[in-house]
Amino acid sequence: VDDDIAQIISKEFDPQVKVLLLADACCSAGVLDCDTKNIWSGRHFVCAMSGCQNTQSSTDTDNGGAMTNALLTCLSHKKIQKMRKAKKVSIQYIFNRMVEHMPDSEEEDGDDDEEDSYSEDEDEESESEDDDDDGLDPMTGEKREEGQNINLSWPSACMDPSKVHFPF
Repeated sequence: VDDDIAQIISKEFDPQVKVLLLADACCSAGVLDCDTKNIWSGRHFVCAMSGCQNTQSSTDTDNGGAMTNALLTCLSHKKIQKMRKAKKVSIQYIFNRMVEHMPDSEEEDGDDDEEDSYSEDEDEESESEDDDDDGLDPMTGEKREEGQNINLSWPSACMDPSKVHFPF
């Protein structure tokens, strides 16, 4: 899907358009194919914030994805609101604050323990079947990495996100 997204945006949008894609989804670090040559040539600014690395799963909460919640929490701070109004906050700055608001892996592990306690009531056969598929990428069959590390990526020929105002 990331190949399609990159091709559609690069072909359909005027090269002068600034592209900031937010993808709070599993295996989303390569969503814009920023490392693929010639897709983004001639563009001034292309950047992607993604919910996790290509080998990870994004965490869902009752109120959406963890990356989305981190962004909304960051944007709700008065200091950030003042900086945005004055156009003195960069995409990199917002991303760095989002990292600070991501749930800790210990919290995620705690949630997993809670879920495991419910499965103890199930019979052993169904538990072993669930464990076989747990954490496997449905496309590749490979085991996904633990945790969730959000990602900021951009093509090397484009502007550094630390020099671009956060546009929202």
